[in-house]
Order: sequence, then C-alpha cells, then structure tokens
Amino acid sequence: MGFNDTRTGILLILPTVLLLCLLILFPILYNIWISFYAKHAFLPMQSWVQFGNYLDLLVDEQFWISVKLSFIFTATSTAFQIVLGVAVALLLQQRFMGRLFARGVILFPYMLPTIVSIVLWKWVLNDQYGIVNYLLQAWHIIKQPIVWIG
Repeated sequence: MGFNDTRTGILLILPTVLLLCLLILFPILYNIWISFYAKHAFLPMQSWVQFGNYLDLLVDEQFWISVKLSFIFTATSTAFQIVLGVAVALLLQQRFMGRLFARGVILFPYMLPTIVSIVLWKWVLNDQYGIVNYLLQAWHIIKQPIVWIG
C-alpha cells in the first residue's frame, strides 16, 4: 500500500469521521451553552444566568440524593452483573446434558443484533436492488451500480 492509497483511504473516511464528530460534539457543546441560561422548555424565552444553574445544583438536596442513589445503583448493578456473569460462565463450562443448547440460548441475544445488522447492510448495499445504488443512480451520481460487497 503506497502513499497515495493511504491518502485516498483517509479522504474516503474523512466525511464519516467529520459527521460522527458533529453528531457527538454538537449536543455536548449545545448543552454546555444552554447550561448558562435560564431557558423555558417550550417558549423561546431565555435569560443569561452565568454559573447560576451550577450553583443551584451545589445547594440542591435532591441533586445530591440522586447522585448518591446513582452511585449506589451503578456499584450494585455492576457487581451483580459481574458475579452473575462469572457464575453463569463457570456453570456453562461444566459438562452436563444440554450444555451446547444452553450456551446457544445464552449467546443468542448477543449474536442477534450483529446478524440483523449484517443482513440489513447486505440488503442496503446490494448491487442489483440495494437502496444505495438506487439513490446514487437516481441522483445521477453514478451510471452503473457499484458492487460494494464483492
């Protein structure tokens, strides 16, 4: 792979990276900006309060109770998931009748989203009836269908 191949690869993924950055950064930056205002939920009224919202949080008893409960919930649910996960893994490692079926039942929910995603993308990117080639041809961007998955 030469220099031009690397540059072409970077140029091909650049729009995707920029879009993802915008989709991630815009909500974060907007929320930081709006946190300095007292804004009505539905009406376009707002007033600049600087750090007033943050100062209100520091003295709000309900906020600190919710922080405490969030930490308790996170710690207990994480510990429970780890203990339960290790216990089930050790149980499924033992030899017993129906072990392979049990493993399949346990792992099926983890595999299903991946399988659905693969089938969906194969359909969307199909060179004969996929929506991507259809739209690109309808918009006169390409003349021939592109074989995305060869």
